[in-house]
Amino acid sequence: MPVGTVLEFGPFRLDPRVRVLLRDGNVVTLTPKVVDTLVALLERRGEVVSKEDLMKVVWPDTFVEEGSLAQNLSVLRKALADGGGESEYIETIPKRGYRFVAPVREVRPRGRSRRWVWGVAAAVVAASAVGLWRWRLDRATPPGMRLTPLTSFQGIEVFPTFSPDGRQVAFLWNGPDQGAWDLYVKTLGAEPPRRLTQDSEAECYPVWSPDGRWIAFAHCLSGPFPPPTQLRLEVLVMAAEGGPKRRLGDVRRPGNPPPSLLSWTADSRALVIEDEEGPHGPASLVLLRTSDGRRDWLTTAPASSGGDHSPAVSPDGRTAAFVRSATWAVRDIYLLAVGPNYRPAGEPRRLTYHNEHVGNPMWSRDGREVLYLIEQGAERSLWRAPVSGGKPRAVNTVGEPGDHLVLSRQGDQLAYTDLRLDDDICRLDLEAEGRVARLIESTRQDGSPQPSPDGRRIAFVSARSGIYQVWVADSDGSHPTQWTQLGAEAGMPRWSPDSRRLSVDARVEGNADIYVIDAPLAKPRRLTAHPAADSIPSWSRDGRWIYFASKRSGRFQIWKAPAEGGDAVQVTQQGGFGGFESPDGRHFYYARTESFPASLWRVAAGGGPEEEVLPALQGWQAFAVVDDGICFVPRRGSAGMDMVEFYGFADQRIRSLAPIRPRMGFGFAVSRDRRWGFISCVEYKGGDLMRIEGFR
Repeated sequence: MPVGTVLEFGPFRLDPRVRVLLRDGNVVTLTPKVVDTLVALLERRGEVVSKEDLMKVVWPDTFVEEGSLAQNLSVLRKALADGGGESEYIETIPKRGYRFVAPVREVRPRGRSRRWVWGVAAAVVAASAVGLWRWRLDRATPPGMRLTPLTSFQGIEVFPTFSPDGRQVAFLWNGPDQGAWDLYVKTLGAEPPRRLTQDSEAECYPVWSPDGRWIAFAHCLSGPFPPPTQLRLEVLVMAAEGGPKRRLGDVRRPGNPPPSLLSWTADSRALVIEDEEGPHGPASLVLLRTSDGRRDWLTTAPASSGGDHSPAVSPDGRTAAFVRSATWAVRDIYLLAVGPNYRPAGEPRRLTYHNEHVGNPMWSRDGREVLYLIEQGAERSLWRAPVSGGKPRAVNTVGEPGDHLVLSRQGDQLAYTDLRLDDDICRLDLEAEGRVARLIESTRQDGSPQPSPDGRRIAFVSARSGIYQVWVADSDGSHPTQWTQLGAEAGMPRWSPDSRRLSVDARVEGNADIYVIDAPLAKPRRLTAHPAADSIPSWSRDGRWIYFASKRSGRFQIWKAPAEGGDAVQVTQQGGFGGFESPDGRHFYYARTESFPASLWRVAAGGGPEEEVLPALQGWQAFAVVDDGICFVPRRGSAGMDMVEFYGFADQRIRSLAPIRPRMGFGFAVSRDRRWGFISCVEYKGGDLMRIEGFR
């Protein structure tokens, strides 16, 4: 290709010399390695370029995993708006590589084109000085769009829902004393809010009916935020003006709570909710009639999936959008056509093909598009997809989207929860009444702490590199070092008995599998490659086996595979999730999550009868097997403080060790000698409702 040639394809223009990509004259901000990937494909356009060749070109002097290339291609496809079901620019050739398939024009700039090139380069340098992402955001904000606070009260306000005319918003607030969670209604631009509920029950998941007469919601024992941990919720409805509450029935909520649970039908006569199809089935969508509480199933999620959730009914009532989960981190939007009397008209149709953490579907005012969130670690972006098909595209807005997004029926207001929290790794002194110290801190989310058996290091999961990866720090929290760079979210680190290796779960190819990491940023060794989700690994005490949870049999069971590779063996038959082997290697202790609350069970390491050990845990991760017993956090109601308790192997007695004073987030571990406890400690410092006016 002649020096100085500029490449053009579609609305894009790329000068390989300065590595700048433009779309319709505007800079598309990409990292240098992503641009290198694009250049490599363009230089061999029309040809199939193998993964190996691409990696040699992009990282000529560095060893990296295929996951880094996959991440580059994912970012590149999104930048080219190539995230739909069909590929316009980059084609994946299974087992061979990738091919750039769009027509490309070679242009030789003349005269002032050189000034254009260096002007763009100067703009990029200037943008880097103030932050490329913020510079792009400010330039891309559509005119007339304005971000304003809806609430600014003491405490935390969450879960906004607009009245049909867009003049009022209902929400949940724990009050100025940060006590009980109740339902409030506020007229936009007026103070103070009007309180609708005032009782001992905490409300959650409110949604305003299309006719403006009703507000439906659920009862949550622990409050709406953090997300409720109980699996069975009570669904209620009350008049939007206030008055008595009417119970409609119960809903069995899946283990990973979505941002929305309920959606009204267009005629305000029924609710679409998510519920478990059976005692062990994945969540599916159900129609709940408000007149008599009668239920009709709308969807049947595949047994191997994570279920259907987050329903959103279209303005005309003819279609329900929802999220179907392949795994916890891989979700996409589906559409279900609904006929007369709410009867399903055919099977659900897949709308998006991101194969990422997609959620929070919302309908545009005209019903022609579905808007939704994509989460990549700690980063979020808002997208929209045409219902008729076609490529989804990112939505330019003001600021980064928050939690619990809701769009007004007029489509010109977008509200969300803006939470302020601090999520770090804390250490509890179990011999000093749980005295707590923040051990590992960052401005991003840190969780899932696991001390090494020799007590010298702590593995944990952090989003500080952009997406969740596994990190390791010294026992005092110093020298945090990244161990995984897989190009996809990695989590649940578990140490080998010799404290040298880590097993992790990761979704490098969209499906959850188990990997073994020998050293920081070393090439991971893939242990499982089954189409079903494999996650939450744990080593046997002799280091020969790695246990994990898998849906290979249709529901989560405990399996184990040789640590050096080989066929997996099923251990449990009645359900099982994460766990640990006993110190003598004879039993495996694990959590069961089919019913609320989670319970602790054990089974012989080679399989056999399964027996319950403890009936009620704070969650499936709220226990740790130590040398002489089990430390655990029992399930408690909304009253009282969480407590670390101990179950002794010798006497099978339970006694209290220490209270947990900070709020426990995701993660609980204890050193083998029972001296130290480790938790993800979450401090919620406040939360307000925000509104984007002029949204389109």
